[in-house]
Amino acid sequence: MYFADLSPYSYHGDPELESLNVGWLDKARGYPRGPVPAGFLEHLVEICKRPAKQHRGFHVCEFCDFGPEPASMDQAVLNARYELQKAAGALSSTEIRVVGRDGRVYASPALICHYVLTHSYQPPQEFVEAVMGTDLGQVLTTLLTMRPANRRHAGQSDGSGRFVSDHCSRSSSPAVTDIGR
Repeated sequence: MYFADLSPYSYHGDPELESLNVGWLDKARGYPRGPVPAGFLEHLVEICKRPAKQHRGFHVCEFCDFGPEPASMDQAVLNARYELQKAAGALSSTEIRVVGRDGRVYASPALICHYVLTHSYQPPQEFVEAVMGTDLGQVLTTLLTMRPANRRHAGQSDGSGRFVSDHCSRSSSPAVTDIGR
C-alpha cells in the first residue's frame, strides 16, 4: 500500500492525525534512494522489534522477485514460498511509530528496514533524525502510552515486556506473521 512520505497517516481508514507516513512504498511509484547515516539501520531494526500495530496477514515486498505466483494452492508450495520471503526479510505485518524531538510521530511499515537495507530507500531526513535520536529504552514506553485507539492492533507481549515480532532482524525466533498461514 502506497502513501507519500510525510503525508498524514490513515491506513485502513484509521486516522492518526498527529502521525505522518514514511516508507509506504509501491512498485508503481519511484522512491528516493541513497545512503543513510552510520548506525541508522541498527537503530531502525531495534525500533522494528517493538511494533506499534499488528495486522492480520502480511505484506510482501513488491520490489523483490520471488518468481511467478504459485499456480497451485498446495500448502507445501505456499509454505516454501513463504519461508523464502521470510528468509529474505521481505514480508511483514507490523507497523512502527517513531517520535521526533519536536513531538512529531512517524508511522512506518516494519518492512522499512528491508527497503533501506535491500533497496537503498532513503527516508526523509527528519525521520532519519527522529530514528537516530530515539532512546531505544523508551520505545516500549512510547508504545504503552499511545492512545488506546492507536495501539489496538499492537503486537503481543511475550510476558517480558518485549513485543513478539522480529520482522526486521534475521533472528530464528518465531515471528507474529506465522499466524498468517
